[in-house]
Amino acid sequence: MKDVSVNKSKLLDILKKNRDKHASDFLKAVDGYYIDAMDKLKEAIEVAESKEGKIPGIHLPMPDDHTSDYDRAIGMLEMEVNDIVTINQEEYSNYVDDNWAWKHQWSLSNTNYMSKSSI
Repeated sequence: MKDVSVNKSKLLDILKKNRDKHASDFLKAVDGYYIDAMDKLKEAIEVAESKEGKIPGIHLPMPDDHTSDYDRAIGMLEMEVNDIVTINQEEYSNYVDDNWAWKHQWSLSNTNYMSKSSI
């Protein structure tokens, strides 16, 4: 099966739910990022104040946000005039299964920060 026809409102509900979870997870990752950054900065200050050794490098990749990908798909569906829409396998994987091409890398970069979050 290459394409499937789906109820637009049901697809929108699923996509909005997935978007809300992604946005919430991103905010948790940002919170964890700040916690991690503060810890690393404090460590660097301690090393600098001791004047012993080299100041550790501070490199923290920013959390990755793909909320706009969800927003674009939601906007396109909201503009659709038909109640039944046809989506292909990749769109189904993205919108329903919440399995986007970027999802694996996103999980790798954000999960660690999310685990440190206080929210």
